[in-house]
Parts: sequence; structure tokens; C-alpha cells
Amino acid sequence: MVPSKLQGSFAVGRPVIYVGGRRCETARWIEESGGGWVVNENDLNGLLGAIQQALDANERRKRGNAALEFARKRFNLSASCMEIAQLLEGNSAIAQPFTLAGKEMFAAETESQM
Repeated sequence: MVPSKLQGSFAVGRPVIYVGGRRCETARWIEESGGGWVVNENDLNGLLGAIQQALDANERRKRGNAALEFARKRFNLSASCMEIAQLLEGNSAIAQPFTLAGKEMFAAETESQM
């Protein structure tokens, strides 16, 4: 699963079952959010266990709500712009609002520029 597919699922509150390596952003987001299940490759028992848990409507609802909450906090334009700006400017950025095409955005200004 590519991260963009995960973002779409989380944005509509759908928990996911991901089968693959744990050392990737997709697995990290699922584990961090609680928005689904991460199953190691070739782990048939783990997959069957995840499917069994996913059959429970309350469990799906709980994980779906966690996915939606994670998406609302993590996958929004302002947060993404801030994260990119911080990466580009060495992680020592402070948010400064500005307007672009009628929308309030955030630019990063390093502490040394203040």
C-alpha cells in the first residue's frame, strides 16, 4: 500500500489491514494511529488474527475513528506545509502565516532570521 492510499482510507475513517514490512511509513502510521492492523509478510496466523478482529464491528469502529482522528491531525495542508518547511530549513522553524490564493498558509522562518 502506498501512503496516498492509506491517507484516503484514513480520511474517511476506514481502518486498514496492511501486510508488509514494519520499517516503512505506512506501517508506522498505522501503528502510531491505531487505525488498523500491521501484519508481517508471510505471517498467515497474523493475517487470520487481524481478519478475525476486523470482523468485530466495534473494533472496526474504534480503529476507524482512530484513523480519522490521525488523518485530521496529520494529513492537512497547513501541517504538511509546516513539515516541509521545517525539513527544508533544518528543523528549527517557527510558523509564520501568509496568504496564498486566498488561503492562510504557513511559512517557516528560522530562529536566526528573527
